[in-house]
Amino acid sequence: MLVSLILHCFASKRSRVALAPCSHPQESRQSESGAEATRLPKNAKHFMFRSASSQSAFELPFIMTKPAQSNLYDRMHPCGALHRYIRDVLCVWLVVLAVLPAVHADAPKTRILFIGNSYTGQIRQTVTELFNASPQADRIELSFFTPGGKTLEFHLNNPDVIKNISDGGWDYVVLQDQSQTPALFPGKFASAASGLDALIDAAGAQTVFYQTWGRRDGDKANLERFPDYLSMQTELSKSYAREAKRCDALLAAVGDTWAAVRQADATLGVELYKKDGSHPSKQGAYLAACVFYVTLFEQSPAKIDYRGGVTEQEAQMIWSSLVITQQ
Repeated sequence: MLVSLILHCFASKRSRVALAPCSHPQESRQSESGAEATRLPKNAKHFMFRSASSQSAFELPFIMTKPAQSNLYDRMHPCGALHRYIRDVLCVWLVVLAVLPAVHADAPKTRILFIGNSYTGQIRQTVTELFNASPQADRIELSFFTPGGKTLEFHLNNPDVIKNISDGGWDYVVLQDQSQTPALFPGKFASAASGLDALIDAAGAQTVFYQTWGRRDGDKANLERFPDYLSMQTELSKSYAREAKRCDALLAAVGDTWAAVRQADATLGVELYKKDGSHPSKQGAYLAACVFYVTLFEQSPAKIDYRGGVTEQEAQMIWSSLVITQQ
């Protein structure tokens, strides 16, 4: 039906709109054979259209011309010229409506693979729901590989992980090590991280390091080194930042944002954890999801109508802390 309406409009003898494939008025273009394409006249008008849910855009040039001759209706009816103008505008927008779906359909998806353990697995639902509520929703594809307690060294030696990275066609691969390893064994972390980064680079993807957070009361198994949260967070942040810089990778600074929330609001800082003082609560998962959204898409999560079960006040505190760590 839409195509029929377009053809009807442009088949009309009184139509004053003509479409022309040109990049700019009065700009000549060379064809593949080297011949110069036809110039558009000075009365050619250009409009740039962009889909609200797509990053793709296209120009739609058209020429306003005078009708060959006025018919009796145009001469006798006082609104004849207005009717022609309205018809011409509708013709243009009918073309726009016909073309936009094709532009949108051709928009490539952003494919993201998350590799980690339960620290990634327990934010999976919130990350997925936040991304699905975002303007990029229909252009995002997520995949997760998160067996509990595993290290990046384990993933580096896992043939399934290697094949998934190499053959997956990913845009981003997110890496998260076991929660203590980057702080306790920074060399071990760096070796595994650089090995995985090399695989990711070879596959044409971008590495993203998921900087995790210190445990609420320090590392109880290693109290001599990390007697409290801050001492553990400091070493985690250093290790992840150092490796991201060395690998020329992106850093999703979840741990730094976590620290900023704890400093600004002690009550919310505690509520970022589940009762075990290690894994993320719904507040912690929402914080992590917001950091990933900003890191990957460089847009504010505050504009997304999704809160992950946290209160508006909690969300605003997370957003303000996120602004600080992104500076």
